Amino acid sequence: MTGQTPPPAKQSHWVRNLSAGVVVVMVVLAVLGSAQNRSLNLLAPQPSPGPVASDATASDAGFLDQSPSPPPSGSNLLAIKGTGAKTSDDFHASGDSVDVEYSYTCGTNDSFTASFFGASESPVLPDILVSSDTGASDSSITTENLNGKTGPFHIEIDTACSWTVTVVGAP
Repeated sequence: MTGQTPPPAKQSHWVRNLSAGVVVVMVVLAVLGSAQNRSLNLLAPQPSPGPVASDATASDAGFLDQSPSPPPSGSNLLAIKGTGAKTSDDFHASGDSVDVEYSYTCGTNDSFTASFFGASESPVLPDILVSSDTGASDSSITTENLNGKTGPFHIEIDTACSWTVTVVGAP
């Protein structure tokens, strides 16, 4: 009889098994950490959209000043109000832009449109500041870029609504 050779010794897979175990533990810890962070974010106070205080600190997080934005700064370059259509007198401004503050109250069949003339490339084409749906009421402030021009500018109101318009900027 010939001598039988013993079967080869089983290779040890301890290094492979240990590496796989470490990877599994790391994945489980990452998932648990992510879930805990997500649940803490859900419990933390969330700031609501709105103006953010410029002097807010880290201790203010979630409790930022929710006061309305301040009125535009500068000189009143134009202040008009009325009911119905109107074209303003000409005015001049300097700087990069002016702020146009407007408000209007319309009846159920009326709409409001305000156009800014003189700042666009074409002297006869306006920039539409606001164009409302019928029956709407609103008040807001919008910025009109002057595109390097100083005027003359004017505003045209096309409406049957009651309204006010103020232009604030550098003279």
